[in-house]
Amino acid sequence: MPRKSRLESEGGIYHVINRGNYRGDVFRSPKAKPAFLQCLGEVFRAYLMS
Repeated sequence: MPRKSRLESEGGIYHVINRGNYRGDVFRSPKAKPAFLQCLGEVFRAYLMS
């Protein structure tokens, strides 16, 4: 039986996680994590400005 859809609301606060399959590493190189965080920060700032 599939899980019920999550309720979403405008202005809601959501917890986002990253997890690799079978708890494997998500970032395969030392530079991948900082690059992801930089990109995430850029999207976050762009979202706040809109």
